[in-house]
Amino acid sequence: MANKTDWVAEYEAGWSAALDDLVSDGIQAKLVGIAAPVQLKGQLSTGRPFYFRCRWNECSLAVGGADPADIPEWHREVIRENASYLPPQEAMAVLRELLDLYESQ
Repeated sequence: MANKTDWVAEYEAGWSAALDDLVSDGIQAKLVGIAAPVQLKGQLSTGRPFYFRCRWNECSLAVGGADPADIPEWHREVIRENASYLPPQEAMAVLRELLDLYESQ
């Protein structure tokens, strides 16, 4: 098993690539927590603010409002085991699942 420093560097590199993928879709996002909980804040391609969080066994997406982390206009959650430590690719798949739910509303 890699040491903690290697794990963190690999994890952060994975998030950097994932955030680049979001930018290519017109989504601006900043990683504000890499684990326990995983947290992203930013703006969707529509300009609406969003907050994505994976903690415990749950991932959630909140969209709209002055501060979507506090009082969003739209909010959904999905269950994911060990969500606090989801690898970037898995967390991005969950985010895209929740974005699809949001966009279908």
